[in-house]
Amino acid sequence: MTSKSTKVKKLKFNSTVEMVLQNTASLGVESHPMHLHGFDFHVLAQGFGNYDPINDPKKFNLVNPQARNTIVVPAGGWIVVRFQANNPGVWLMNCHMDIHVPWGLSMAFAVENMPTPSTMLPPPLGDLPKSLAPNLLEMIVRSSTLVLACFTHMVMKSLLSARI
Repeated sequence: MTSKSTKVKKLKFNSTVEMVLQNTASLGVESHPMHLHGFDFHVLAQGFGNYDPINDPKKFNLVNPQARNTIVVPAGGWIVVRFQANNPGVWLMNCHMDIHVPWGLSMAFAVENMPTPSTMLPPPLGDLPKSLAPNLLEMIVRSSTLVLACFTHMVMKSLLSARI
């Protein structure tokens, strides 16, 4: 079951991530331009109506799928995207229509470090206390969750005050 909260999804380095982006809510009839920071993804399939996990995977383009970092999820439809989590750090995926962010159309991924310099975040700055360095990724995840929640609150507040 999907949790209705602001959280960061932790990903193993080099794991394959596949997502179905569904846009069949009856509350609004709008398309959503979804953008993934830090990665390109492959568009495996798209369609209208509800995604069918039994039949729709048969339609996946696994030979030459489009590589993109932004895709419009059409009103009344769905998109399946896949990417390789090979860029360590915390990355945001969000709708590029700012008003949709407080509605929950954003998420963050934290990709873990690997042991080689090319597969890890740069080391902390020299003035960072040594006791914080071992937990740096966990701190980034926590602060990113807080920043995402604060940003959502700030956007919502400005939208509400603009209507007065």
